Amino acid sequence: MKHQIASLISVVPLLICGCFATTTASAQVIAHYAANADPASEGFGLWPYNGTISTNALATDQDLAAFQIKNTGPSDEQAYYTMLGGSGPYGSNGQGSGLTTAQISEISTQGFTLSLAARVVQGPVMDGNGFYSLNASVAGFDNYRYDIDLGTNVNGDTIVVLPTVTSFANGQFTATSTAASVVLSGNGYHLYQLSYNPTSNVATLYVDGIARDTGYLGSAVTSGATANNYGIVFGVANDATGNFADVQLAVGQLASSVTPAPASLLNPKSTGSQFAFTVSGTVGLNYIVQRTTNLASGIWLPVFTNGVPFAFIDANPPAQQQFYRAVSQ
Repeated sequence: MKHQIASLISVVPLLICGCFATTTASAQVIAHYAANADPASEGFGLWPYNGTISTNALATDQDLAAFQIKNTGPSDEQAYYTMLGGSGPYGSNGQGSGLTTAQISEISTQGFTLSLAARVVQGPVMDGNGFYSLNASVAGFDNYRYDIDLGTNVNGDTIVVLPTVTSFANGQFTATSTAASVVLSGNGYHLYQLSYNPTSNVATLYVDGIARDTGYLGSAVTSGATANNYGIVFGVANDATGNFADVQLAVGQLASSVTPAPASLLNPKSTGSQFAFTVSGTVGLNYIVQRTTNLASGIWLPVFTNGVPFAFIDANPPAQQQFYRAVSQ
C-alpha cells in the first residue's frame, strides 16, 4: 500500500492531521497494557482467584489490535490480569502486586487517571440485574476501589457503570451504582477515562474526552482480596468475553485548565507494510494517535497513547484507506 501525507501532496489515501481536545493530563505512567501482546510481557500477571480463562491475541478487531479475554465455568466467574512490581500480595516470580510505596504517595497527592479502550464481545444482559461483563479497577491507596464496568443491554448497546458496591454471590459478580448508567450505541471501542481528585476524593468519568459522570466516590473495601493493594486490574466476569486495546494507569488528573498545543505529526515513513511518524506537542502531556477509514463518519479509533514526543509505528495497518490524527489526552 502506498502512503502519503495530506500536508504534502494529497494523491495517496493516507491523511495525518494535528488536532487537540480541551481535556488534558500531565501524567507519569505507572502501568500500561497496549495492543495484542501477552499482558505477562508488559508487567502484568494472572489474578490468583481467576476461574477458567482463555485468551487470544487479535491482529485487528474493528481496525485495532487487541487482546481478547474470555471467562467460562460455573464458579469464580472472573478472568483478570493484575499489575506487578508493587507492595501487594498477588505477585509472581518474586514480585509483589500493585502499587509501590512511592506510587501510593504520588496518587494520594496528585490523583490518578485510569484509561481503558475496550469493548464487550459477549456477556450477560446487564439491565436491572447488575451483571457486568468487562471491568478495569484501581485500588491500593485509600481503602477504596475505583471501577469502570461495561455491560450490554437487550439491544446490544454498551452500558457504562461506576459501581459503589461490587458484590460476589453464587460464583457471579454484580455492580450497583447510585448514579445513572451511561448508555452508548452498539458495542464498539471507546476511550473510557476515570480521573481521581485526591483533594475531594471523587473521580470523573470521561468517554471519548467528554465528561459523562462526576462525583464518583468509589467503593469502600474492608475485607476480601480487593481490600489489598492490586494497583490496576483488568478483565472480564460472568462468563463474558471482552477485547482490550489499551489499559493505562497514570499519576495525575485530567484537567481542562491546561490548553495543549495542537499535535504535530512529522517525518512520515513507509517501510514495507509498516507506516511510521513522530508526534510532538506540549511536553508533559499524553497524546492519543487515532485512526479512521472514513473521515465523513466522524468515528476515530484510538491506536496508541504516549507522552510527547514519541515515535508511532503502525506495524500492520489495514489494506484499505487510512486517516490518522493525534489528540491530547
